[in-house]
Order: sequence, then C-alpha cells, then structure tokens
Amino acid sequence: MSGSATPTQQPKRKKVRTANRSKLILDLPPECRLSKLPVELLAEILLYTESPRDVLSVARSCKALCYTLLYETNQFIWRYCRMNCKPEPLPEPVPRFTESAYAAFVFDKSDCEVCGQPASLSGSYALELKICRKPECQTALTSAPRPILTSDFLHVSELHRDRPYFSTLPSAESSRCFDANTPKDTSVVAVWPQIEKMRISDLTRAYHEYLDESSTPEKLEAYVQRCEKRTRQNREFMALCVSLYHWRCNFETLARNVKKENEKIGKSLAKRHGIDYWDLISTPSYGEVYRAKNKALEKITDFDYGVRREAINAQLLKIKEQRARRTHEDNYRKARGSVAKHYNRLRFGKQETPLPTLERFRELPIITQLQKNARSDLDLDAELQSPLISSLLNTQLEEWRTKTMDHLGTLVGQPAGWKSASTQVLHPVQRVTARFKCGRCKRLEMSYQEDECFDLAGVCAHQCKPEKKDRVLHWNVEKFTTDEKAINAMTKVVKLCNIHPESSSSISALKGMGCRILCMSCEPLIVMSPESVVGHCHRHDDMEMRLITKEEAEAIMKDRPPVKLAQRLLGNEKRFQAARKLMVFGCRHCAQRKGETGSDEGTANTDTTTVSTIAPTDATNGSTATPTDATGGLTTATTNDNPPPTNGGTKANNTTNSASDPGDNVGGDGEKAGESSESKGEEAITPAMKPRKLSQMFSFDGLRSHLKAKHAVLNIRDEDLHCTRVDEVLKISRLLQ
Repeated sequence: MSGSATPTQQPKRKKVRTANRSKLILDLPPECRLSKLPVELLAEILLYTESPRDVLSVARSCKALCYTLLYETNQFIWRYCRMNCKPEPLPEPVPRFTESAYAAFVFDKSDCEVCGQPASLSGSYALELKICRKPECQTALTSAPRPILTSDFLHVSELHRDRPYFSTLPSAESSRCFDANTPKDTSVVAVWPQIEKMRISDLTRAYHEYLDESSTPEKLEAYVQRCEKRTRQNREFMALCVSLYHWRCNFETLARNVKKENEKIGKSLAKRHGIDYWDLISTPSYGEVYRAKNKALEKITDFDYGVRREAINAQLLKIKEQRARRTHEDNYRKARGSVAKHYNRLRFGKQETPLPTLERFRELPIITQLQKNARSDLDLDAELQSPLISSLLNTQLEEWRTKTMDHLGTLVGQPAGWKSASTQVLHPVQRVTARFKCGRCKRLEMSYQEDECFDLAGVCAHQCKPEKKDRVLHWNVEKFTTDEKAINAMTKVVKLCNIHPESSSSISALKGMGCRILCMSCEPLIVMSPESVVGHCHRHDDMEMRLITKEEAEAIMKDRPPVKLAQRLLGNEKRFQAARKLMVFGCRHCAQRKGETGSDEGTANTDTTTVSTIAPTDATNGSTATPTDATGGLTTATTNDNPPPTNGGTKANNTTNSASDPGDNVGGDGEKAGESSESKGEEAITPAMKPRKLSQMFSFDGLRSHLKAKHAVLNIRDEDLHCTRVDEVLKISRLLQ
C-alpha cells in the first residue's frame, strides 16, 4: 500500500436491538410440581385423598406421573384408596383388572351412546353402556328403528336361551341401572340373574360365531368347552357388576345427603354473618370449597369459612358493586328506550317541530337527568307525559330552536336575535329561500335526497355519517353552510310567481302553482313544479327559468308521473324492483327537444339553427312581446335574422307576466292566432314545437343508464321520465290502493 493511500473504513454496523427476552419465551403450560416430588411424598399426598378417582386424575395429568403411578411397586396407592373410599370400600376386582384399570372402569365418564352428550355415572358396568338423563335417550334403548338392548316384548332371549353362548354374554346388572334417580332401597330392585337385558350387537355376533363353529361335531365340541370357561368368567364379572351397582347407589345417596347438609351449613353461616346465601355461594373462595367438599363427600366446617373470611368479604363487596352497576345499567337502558319512544311520539305527532336528532334530544338537561336517575320503580313513560316534565321539555326545546335558528339566520344574512311582532312573518331560516348543506359530510336523509339540500327541519334532524365505525360525530349547527345554488334558484322562483317568501302562506302558494316552471338552462324543454327546482338547480351553475301557463305545460308534458315516483322506485324494497323492470318509462330529454317537429320523421332545418323560448306576454293587453307570434306560448326564432331576446329582457318581461293571471294570456292578435290554430286542433302551440313522440321505452334502470350516458344526468328525477302506464306501476309498487 502506498503512503498516500488511506485505508477504507468499514461502515458502522447498526446495533441490533433484540426484543425483551421475557416476550420471546413461549407461553408454555405451568410446570407440574407433583412430578418433581419423590415417590414417597407423592404417595403420602395421594393416600390422604382416599379416593381412586383423585389418583386417576393425577395419573392422567402428565406422562411422568402416569408412568410413576402405573409402576408395579406403586400399586399400593391404588389399593389403599380403594379400600378406604367412601361410603364403603369398593368390591375386590376380578383377575382381569389391575388396580388402575379397575379405577378407570368404575369412575370413568363417557358419552351417551344415543345423543353423544357427556353422561354421568348412571349406566351399566357390565355392558359398558352409559346413557344421559334425557327421557328420549332412555326410551331409545329398546325402541325402533335401532334398539341397543333386547326387549322383553320381543322375547329375543327365548331364541338363544338353550344355546351354549347365551350364558357367556354380559347382561345389565339391574333393571334400574339406567334410571336417572337412584332408588332409595336397592333390596327391592331386580338384579342379575333375575333380568336378562343384553346388547343386541353382542347377541348377534355370538349367534354368528355359533353358526360358524357348529359346522362339524369336532368344532362344536371345542366351542362348547370354550363357552363353559367364558361362562365361569362371566358369572364372576356379573357378580362384581352387581356389587358395584349397590355401591354406586350408596355413593349417590351419600352424595345427596352431604350436599343437603353443606347447603344447610352454608345458610346457617350466611344468616349468622348477615350475608345472602346465594351471594356466598357465588364467591370464588367459598364456592370452590363448597364444590370440593361435596365432591369429596365431606362436610363444611367453621374453620373452612374462618380462614377465607377476609377474601370472602372482599368478593362479596365486589358482587354487590357489580349487581348495583348491572341494575343501574338495566334501568338506564330502559330509560333510554322510554326516551326514544317519547321522541318518536313527538316526531310523529308533529306538535314540536323541528326536533333535534335523537342523540341531541338526549343531551337536553331534563332528559339527561331522567336517564341518569332512572329507577326500577319509576314509570318513565308516564313521567315524560306529565304536565310538569312536558312543560320543562318544551321550554328547553324552544331554547334549543332559538339558538339554532339564530346561528342559521346569520348564515343567510340576517342579524342575530331576529324577531318579528307579526305571526304571519316567517323567520328567515323557515322561508322557502333558506337552504343549507352539511359542511362535514355529504350524507342526505331519504326525505332530502331529491332536494340535495336541507331546510330547517332537515338541518335539525341531520346525523353525520362518520368515516370510521368507532367514531361518533355529534350534531353541531356550526358545521352547516348555505346552499347558494338552491337559494338563488328559489329566489328566482318566488319572483317569477310573485310570492313573498316571508309570508306564512308562501309554501302553500308555491304548491298551488303546479308544474309551470320551465328550465331554460336545460337543452330540452324540462318542466317542473316549484318544489322540484330545489333539487334540479344543482345540475346547473346558474339555473335560468321561465313561468309558463298550464296549457303550455300540458302541451309539453302531455302527462306527468306522480310526485316523487322516481325517488320511490330507487328504493331497495322488493315491491319496487318488480315495477322497475316494466318497459314503460320514456326519456323526456329526448322527447321534448327544442327545435324538433311534431312528425315522427321530422328533421331539424339544416339552413337555420332554431332556438325555442317562452314569449313573455304584456300584462296590459295580454298580447305577446314578440310581434311575430301572438299565441302567448312557445315561439321559435332563428339565429340568422331574428335572434332570441337576451336574458335581461326576458327576466323583465317575465316579471311583468307573473303579476297577471297566466291563464288569461290571450287577446288582441292572439285571438286570431288562436282561431287559426284551433282550425288545426292545436291551440297555443306552433307546429315547429310540438313534443316529439317517444321512439323508445326503457325499464327504470335502463332509463337511468340512458340518462347518464347520453344526457349526463346522474340522478334521475320526476321531470326526466315519462311513464305510459302509471296505474300499473303504482299497483305493482303498492302505492295505489
């Protein structure tokens, strides 16, 4: 290496940080401490149990203990426990059993052979058959279609009684070994050999074996000798099973008596210390002792309670606190249900309008207090309808409405605290020109999806939809903004109709106008009602409109579907799905184009571009402002020589027209035009502007796709569609009774 060369330094290696070693340790099961004890200490512990069942449980806890207890030199543990178990020593086992196998044979629990559920000790030792306590399972022992045991009614044993294999088969040791209740006196119970109930499967197998062995005299003789040996073994085994049955009856009788005695002792302890007995049983400390003593057939003593008294008292306090919380939660849940019921009663009664959302309604002081202090003995439904609570609730609702309307009033340009002495003057936010939208979400309730904005009632009832399910967005009036498109459009409507928006009769006056609003911002002739302008105006940046007469509206539309038919057909109910499939819906954007001829083969003039407008009428003499047409209706002007009037002039003339009765818009030269058109059978409509006949019919969903693809209409509305069989659609949708 040259002197000028510098050795390259290795980059520093980032120190690897290992996780906490305690977290890397696998979650192993706890170590068995009994397996670490010497055999002498283990034997001393197990001998104190005096129960082969406990020794059997220890042996099955791990392999080390199993091998230790099964070792031949340790069989004395099993034998001692068998000889000292309660209520009396177990009978001596037959030579076929070891001590451990004998303990498993007596104390093992198995599943019910009928239903597969865990069965108790009741059953037959000889048949190794366990049945649960269900009556249907006990009936299925000898019932069709698949009986398990032979029945006295079938007399199956009579067919096999003289055969050599019959005495080799085990039988039920008692006639009541499958009963759910142990008999009090077993001396009157019939036992083997007085009864002969065998497994049908054992009987069938032995019979087939007999048939195979009786083919020759030599084989039959050897078979008979084997059966004699099996018979001697079976008699010893059956005698043992009968003794075990009597021992089990005594065991279950003692277990019932000990349980009753411990229950009596527990009630005495609870009464002495002022404790509820069932709470005492529910505590882990006393409950474990109670169950362990019952299982060991031992009585509870005062010492057992004394050493656990502090733990029991702490657990009793915890139980009482849990019960108090559970009671409070139950009362609180019922109170919330009563509040929701009362809220719906107010909402459907429409006596207090507008109402807040249910969650905001619960936050009112009087409602919060009633929910918080609810009691089980308080009838909250009747309390909410009492005069006192109703008066307080109405006062708080009125305060909430005032604050809400004051804030919304500032949004529409009114000063805070606006008031009026007249009852016929509406609050600025209650007028038809006041429209709002939520600045936090784009969700619209079903009743406002057509309007695409809210009025005052919609603002109060709006509930924002959170982006995450676990997040709750509380109602806040400051999150609402004005809908400028809807406000501007409704302001133009009330000017056209010469209606004062502050008047209390303005809403009914708008509804009485009917479908007479013609949208000038749409390319086709789209006519709608003033209520539909609220939702339709969102299609345009600045919606222009005209007020036309009823005759002109009927000539353009011919007929109109029921109000909100499109919105109802958009529902998910099954009754609407069948109506949506009918091919009875047409497109008004195609049928009501400007500049189309009335004939089916009509084509637009290629030399001139035609534009359709509404000719405003003069309020003085009723003649039209356009001298070329005196019909007072639709006119067609060409862009070559006679351009249409400007928007400004149209607005001025139309405002004058709205002051007069649109239905009387004939006179002067208009009468001559009417006479000439009457001879053709088409009054007030020029041939160039007759609505074109529908050339294609769609299903409702097909029409939605057509409007979206061809006319860029995303949300279908009533003014977009034409229905040829309205009655059939209403009948299928069950909207027409």
